[in-house]
Amino acid sequence: NPLETAQKVASSTSGIVDEPTSSPAAPRSIDDELRALDAEFAAARIRGFDNEFLQGRYNSERSRIYSEFEDPTSRAKQNELQAATSQRNGMAWRRYFARMIDLLLIDLVFVILLMVANNISESPVYDLKKANGIVLGMLGSIFWIPLAALCLSNWQRTPGKALLRMRVEAANGKRLPYWTAFHREAQVCFCGTAIGFPLIALVTAWSSKRRLETTGRTAWDSALDLDVIQA
Repeated sequence: NPLETAQKVASSTSGIVDEPTSSPAAPRSIDDELRALDAEFAAARIRGFDNEFLQGRYNSERSRIYSEFEDPTSRAKQNELQAATSQRNGMAWRRYFARMIDLLLIDLVFVILLMVANNISESPVYDLKKANGIVLGMLGSIFWIPLAALCLSNWQRTPGKALLRMRVEAANGKRLPYWTAFHREAQVCFCGTAIGFPLIALVTAWSSKRRLETTGRTAWDSALDLDVIQA
């Protein structure tokens, strides 16, 4: 009977037809998403898809869901933390290269001064032909302390820091007194670079880098309440 057939079709589709299409779907929670995921992969395993690829995809989807429903505030804080860590890492390397530039310059000046002194004096002050490069570097590091302090107290930067656009200032934004700058450079020389002593210098430099990346300050800057900022 055509009438009975039409009634059966109408009754079977009444749930779809009667449902208002304009009403928004209820927001899904993370529990709903996880239950749907578990059901989907359970069905896949029933169909025989039970392998490492399936498990890897399952884990990936769970991670995506957790990330999607994560608190936006905590996610923003995590992004800020990652950006700050990256910036500190970059600053640590910039400071290291600035120090190396300063030491190369002072070593060059130190050698020139020794050559001039040898030419002026009757007996050589220091025989450069038999000189040890490590010893010269250590002497240059010590010789640099008062000069670097003079640069920081007057211009807030050394040649290396000026080249890489950094400056050192007190926490209140003022310039460093000479003896504060001297104290800082002495700590950098002996505690930060171990005056260039082999192997020990690597350990102290790496330790200082890790502290800077973690806290945003080196030990000497924390002790003297100083900041190294981008100029």
